[in-house]
Amino acid sequence: MYALLNAGVPINQLPVELLVEIFARCQSVDDSSHYWTDVLRVCRHWFVVGSTAGNLWTSLKVSNSTNLLRTGLARSSAAEFGVEMICARTHPLPDAAAFLAPHMHRLRGLRLGRIPATTVPALVEFMDHAMPALRHFHATGDERALNLDLRLSPDRFPRLEDLQVSHIYVFNNLSIFPQLRTVHITGRSARVPTLKTATLLESLRRMENVEDLVLSDLQVCDLGSSPAFVGKGSVVLSKLRKLAVSMEGPLIKQMLSVITIPPEAAVSLSSRVQGETVAGNTANIAAMLPEDRHRGLPVLGRITEAWINTTATKHVVAGCTAAVPASARGEATPVLFALELPEDNDLGGAGGAGIGLADLVEVFRDSPLESVTVQTSSSIAARADWRDFFGALPTLRRLDFTIIPDALAVTPGAIFAALDPGPGDASSPTGTADEDAGSGAAAAAGNLVLCPGLRRVRLHRFPANLDVLRDTVATCLENRRQRLGKPGEHALEELVLNVVEQPVQAAFLVARAAFLERMVPLVGAVECRNSFYLP
Repeated sequence: MYALLNAGVPINQLPVELLVEIFARCQSVDDSSHYWTDVLRVCRHWFVVGSTAGNLWTSLKVSNSTNLLRTGLARSSAAEFGVEMICARTHPLPDAAAFLAPHMHRLRGLRLGRIPATTVPALVEFMDHAMPALRHFHATGDERALNLDLRLSPDRFPRLEDLQVSHIYVFNNLSIFPQLRTVHITGRSARVPTLKTATLLESLRRMENVEDLVLSDLQVCDLGSSPAFVGKGSVVLSKLRKLAVSMEGPLIKQMLSVITIPPEAAVSLSSRVQGETVAGNTANIAAMLPEDRHRGLPVLGRITEAWINTTATKHVVAGCTAAVPASARGEATPVLFALELPEDNDLGGAGGAGIGLADLVEVFRDSPLESVTVQTSSSIAARADWRDFFGALPTLRRLDFTIIPDALAVTPGAIFAALDPGPGDASSPTGTADEDAGSGAAAAAGNLVLCPGLRRVRLHRFPANLDVLRDTVATCLENRRQRLGKPGEHALEELVLNVVEQPVQAAFLVARAAFLERMVPLVGAVECRNSFYLP
């Protein structure tokens, strides 16, 4: 009778294939445990459909018990399957290995989680088996298990393409790397590393099919003392789409010397440093980036928007191709290049070191930057050579600068004074973008209009007196449009000033009115706020 009633339920009148697809959707959102199997307890029809659909039993999880593993192995029939092991009180691998042994030929994915030191012998023995269907292998070794070495050979793992390991040495057999598409390796925390520079570089040269490459905290035993790597020139990783490297700067530089990265690949570099100076870390950056940027980092030739973000613990300079204002930048905007210098407090980082404006120029010296966004301390900004900064950005069209106040102060007047080409007429030399880029000495002498295409300027949190600033800004803009041969046009399309002036709002409003009136013939749209009153 129950069977007849169940047959009349609308959902049970669906084809079996559709009901299985619904169960699969329930399974896809159940990423914490095996609770999706509760659907098998609804009625006999659902139990029969769910327990006989082999594709529902191809992603198996093992934690405290192997019951689900044994059931899944039986119900998955001959289909390839993946196993994820969760270490609760003890790691389940020693118990699960016996049940997996007869099914090694169809094991597609193996995610082992964190491997405690007591499980290392079982792991080494398990990985000695041939796994012809294995494509994904993820594992994290115990930092104390310094002898966790795995020999991954193409003979035993002919289809392996996704390798993600931490604290596990996998460089014993370099012949496995040509077949890998995803490589994530976090170095072991050994005080005395055994990896040699030549071994690491040779493994990179063999990653000809890699698409996603992440290397973190890899240490070599001969950095600085190893002979120059002798190879056959750099290898083009034509399929690479993402490169993220976090290790010592000189080692990053050697890596970039043996591989060529496609221009469309997103690159992220990070190297812990002890603070060089408050104004910048040009030496640390130069020790990380290749001398030949066109070959080593061709992505830099595509960057049109760059930004600096300096915090108390890390300093980032990054760039992308879309000139999107910082306020509108979202996850959809792809970051093509990012360089991070976190301070290494373990090495005695003094604190306060940052990425300065000279560092942005150093990183993107070959990039056609049109938009620059800076968020940094006033101490870093106060030490900037503004004319050199603007002279290195001949294609700049938008500047968005936010100050984080600290010991030193800098006013907007310094920026506009640097942009002021001085009085002159339209016949005076203004210089093109190319001329500006190659005539730094002339620009410094005030003979050229720096950043001739600059149209939008936004300055936030700068201390300023509007009565004094008004004349400086007006003189700069009047001289620029005169020297550019555009006397009747606006010198800027947009000017936004969020200044920290006096706490008396009434006095600010009077100065603001006079400032706006002076800017009307010079700027298309102008805003001026008193940041003293901003939350």
